[in-house]
Amino acid sequence: MTIKSAKLIYNELKSLAQNDPNIIGFFLGGSRVKGLDNKHSDYDIYIIVKNNKLAEYRKKIMPLKDDRIDIMLYTDKGLREHAAWGGTEEWARYNMAHIKVEIDKTKTIQKIINEKGKIPEDKVENFIRGNLDAYINYVYRSLKCLRAKNSLCAKLEASNSLLYFLNIIFALHGRRVKPFSKYLQWELDHYPLKKLPISNQEFLNILDKIISSADLNPQKKLFKITEKLFDRSPYKSVYNNWGEKIEWVEKFSLK
Repeated sequence: MTIKSAKLIYNELKSLAQNDPNIIGFFLGGSRVKGLDNKHSDYDIYIIVKNNKLAEYRKKIMPLKDDRIDIMLYTDKGLREHAAWGGTEEWARYNMAHIKVEIDKTKTIQKIINEKGKIPEDKVENFIRGNLDAYINYVYRSLKCLRAKNSLCAKLEASNSLLYFLNIIFALHGRRVKPFSKYLQWELDHYPLKKLPISNQEFLNILDKIISSADLNPQKKLFKITEKLFDRSPYKSVYNNWGEKIEWVEKFSLK
């Protein structure tokens, strides 16, 4: 299927959604929503139907699915359950970030989507606490590997640390979930991390240096930034639990 044909099907499905009373919601996801589509991009189409109509519309709509058309069909109940926090599809929550619902006949779908793209309010503190602890752990391990002159070990541990850092820094900004890696720069450009005391470009440079070489200086700089942001209530206890090891990281030198 060509891109032109895929766009025609997208428009046809949108028209169907507008006029079919059993379809209560319709929106587009993926790279097209973020303006990052290219010649390889498909159309990620989400269609929400009434709770008793899933089987009927699966037969009616899903045959249109193709290499250029990816259709996600949910009932209202199914959408609420999709990407549940703590479930096997929790990773998919970023798919719902920054989505503009095109058709919302119940006036509730946009609200559901907005929350899906965030960490639940009653979970965010423990989420940050756990990921902050993991971040400190992997930085500590990376520095020990540097001390042992084990370059591969240092890079692996440092790379792991960044996954947890990204979790906590996005969570600190309005309960946001960490973006998929391909969207990181787009996310920073369009929704800046205003609590970071460095520019987007400097931040990306730090990440790049840490991933590529486990360089000590950017690791320690990011560690210091993290401490200033999180070594306070309600996360101070995480640092307290690490005791003297925090000071060891701060003072560590290869000289």
